[in-house]
Order: sequence, then C-alpha cells, then structure tokens
Amino acid sequence: MHFHSHFADKLPRNAASINQHMDIMMTKMIMKGLLTPKRSTMFEVTDGCGKHYRCRNIFMYLTALARKYMIIIHRAVDAPGHGKGIVDGVQGVKRSFLGERNV
Repeated sequence: MHFHSHFADKLPRNAASINQHMDIMMTKMIMKGLLTPKRSTMFEVTDGCGKHYRCRNIFMYLTALARKYMIIIHRAVDAPGHGKGIVDGVQGVKRSFLGERNV
C-alpha cells in the first residue's frame, strides 16, 4: 500500500483541476508499477470541500480516469467539517514544510 497526495497552489480548485492533478499522478504511478491496469484499486479520501465531492463533474472525471487506466477507484468523503479532518492535517503539515503561504 502506498500513500500519495497532491495539492494545488493556484486557482481554480475545482473538479477539472483535481482531475488534471489525478491524471498526472496516476500516469506516474503506472509508470512506476504502483498501479496495474485491470488489477489495482485506488482508495481515495477527500477532506469535505464541496468542490471535491458535491460536484457531479467529479464523478464524471473519476469514471473517465477509472476507465482510462482500467482500475477501480473507491472514494471516501471525510467531511465532519472542512478543515477538521485527518486529510487536512496531513496537507497542512506538508504545506508548512514546503513553506506555502496564504492557502
């Protein structure tokens, strides 16, 4: 099992930009042998931001990625309150480490 994350420091932060980041990440994971078409399952957690899970476009994009890479994508929504979940904690630590400001 491998853990990967991605975040954007530029706008827009919407379903299309999330899809673009995931597409790049999945390409790299397949090239490294971390995802195998027709065999792998990706378990994904989102932090509760509405643009990450309440948008019909994200489901269209996830379906397209699953078909493109021939994998299964399981998406979990950790939305007790945006900014309060473990995903935000991990991202916050990474952003602090990288020196990102005004996020």
